[in-house]
Amino acid sequence: MGRRLADLKQVSFDTTKKYVKMLNNLITILKKDKPKDRLEYSVALSNCMNSILSSINGWKQWLNNLKSLNTLSIEDFEEVYPEILEISIRFLEADIKITRKKLIEATIQYNKAVKKKEKAEHKESYIA
Repeated sequence: MGRRLADLKQVSFDTTKKYVKMLNNLITILKKDKPKDRLEYSVALSNCMNSILSSINGWKQWLNNLKSLNTLSIEDFEEVYPEILEISIRFLEADIKITRKKLIEATIQYNKAVKKKEKAEHKESYIA
C-alpha cells in the first residue's frame, strides 16, 4: 500500500510541475505579444483572458478539493490572498472603466440619432 501512495504523490507532483510549466509558457507568450492594430489587440486580450481563466480554473480545483485544501496552510492563504484580491480589484476596475466609456459613447450616439430623427419628423410634418 505504501508503494501506491508514493505513486499517487509522484503523479500529483508531476501534474503540478506540468501546470507550473504551462503557466510559465503562458507568461512567455503574453510578454511576447505586441499588438499593433484592433485585430491583434483582440487576439492579445483573448490570450490574456484565456490565461487568467486557466489559472482561475486551477485555483477553483484546489479550493473545491478538501485533500488539496489540506496542503495549503493559513500562512499560504495569508500570503496569496492580498495579491489575488488586488489583482481582482484592478481587473474589475479596468472592466468598469472601459464599460462606462462605451456606455457613455453609446448614449451620446443614441441621443444624436433620436434628435436627428425628431428633427426629420418635425420637418416632414410642417407643410406650408
